[in-house]
Amino acid sequence: MFPLQKITSTLVSLLFFTSAVAQLQLVVNGQPVEGLNTTLVPGTSYAPAQGYAEALGATFTFDAANKLASFSMAGKIARLAVFTNPDDAAAAEIALRLDHQAQSSSGGIEVGGQIFVPVKPIALAFSGQVAFLPEQNQVAVVLPRATIEDAETHQTQGFERFTFDLTAQVPYTSFYNAALNTLQVRFERTDIARARSFQGRRYLRADLIPGSGHTDFRIQLSPETDYRLYATPNPRGYRLTVDLFVKAVVEAPSGNQITVVIDPGHGGEDSGLILPEFGTEGGLTLAFAQDLAAAFQARGADVTLTRRDDSNPSLENRSGRGVGVDLFLSIHAAELPRGQYNIYYLDEAELVHDLDLALRENAETALESPATNQLRRQLLLRLIPDLTLGRRYAQGLSAELFQARGYRSNDPIGAPLYILSGSAGRGLLMELSPADLDDSELAPVLAATLLTVLERGGF
Repeated sequence: MFPLQKITSTLVSLLFFTSAVAQLQLVVNGQPVEGLNTTLVPGTSYAPAQGYAEALGATFTFDAANKLASFSMAGKIARLAVFTNPDDAAAAEIALRLDHQAQSSSGGIEVGGQIFVPVKPIALAFSGQVAFLPEQNQVAVVLPRATIEDAETHQTQGFERFTFDLTAQVPYTSFYNAALNTLQVRFERTDIARARSFQGRRYLRADLIPGSGHTDFRIQLSPETDYRLYATPNPRGYRLTVDLFVKAVVEAPSGNQITVVIDPGHGGEDSGLILPEFGTEGGLTLAFAQDLAAAFQARGADVTLTRRDDSNPSLENRSGRGVGVDLFLSIHAAELPRGQYNIYYLDEAELVHDLDLALRENAETALESPATNQLRRQLLLRLIPDLTLGRRYAQGLSAELFQARGYRSNDPIGAPLYILSGSAGRGLLMELSPADLDDSELAPVLAATLLTVLERGGF
């Protein structure tokens, strides 16, 4: 019932006796949270979701249509099924999903338009500890402190990147001062060994500064620089990424209707991977592409597919369909964990692994063709336009799709993929897990996210 302390029958009796005399109180990191309830599901402490989230430093949202309560903090997302009947909530047992993985938990409960959530599972989701303190008549939740183990800066073509690796899930806030063109990020409950300063091209000054119980990152941007920041979880805590790039490098797609071409990978005699429980890669990508096309069309986009049946158009035919469109998206399956995907954009390979991928996706029949060799020469000579835009689309999608639904991308990779040559920098290739391609919830989320990325011109 309450971790860190085995409560005997005597203490259980004491709990209900004291709750009748004085209201049991929830305290999170020393901060009281009003409204704790132990009667909705006897033996389980429930707290009002909004107040609990604020005390944790998390963001709370409620999807009324799907009855899902979401808590997000520092790149981690916990989603809890919500019920109107407390008995149904108590019987749910695994109502919580943490980054797509099922967790033991009773369900949330909606009472008079207010959402209540079980205290313990939500705290554990963010590495917290929970204790019942009978002397204080309190349920105490304590979240860990973090250390910034690594702070690095990377420079690459088109942008600069800061990465901060933290050892625990602690909240962060950001503030941008437009008058001074200065960004400040504050990591709560975080320590560093010493202050640090950084030097780069797209900013005038950057400092990592220890404070009293927190750490600040302050950066004064150069006049032409814009920024984007996002968090992704790691096994211990999370990584915060801050990308700096030139303002208004590209414009969003013009006109009233965005044009999209979706390429379902493989098909016909080229079945692709044979996927236990899901059939062939060609069949799975076609079904997903059809759902994705419908989701794009529902949002006003003009969508076509490179194939609508179990056929296998030539690589040249598929690539040619991407000429002049706002987005060309090639869909493939790969042996990946659910909720994780690979994303590629058109560029010359920087690593041997990237080139191996390019050769695999270009198909064996095209490996030694003059067209593939010509593509590599064009990339090396920078004769294909919009390559920066493709990188921005890939990085923007990685950030937006994670924030929208917790899907995690491996680092976007540039490679000489012939399938993307027609659309130049407006083409992306995604490899998703079979389970995600079979998930009916992904297509509308991906469509909405991609349209957001297109409207913003990438980041």
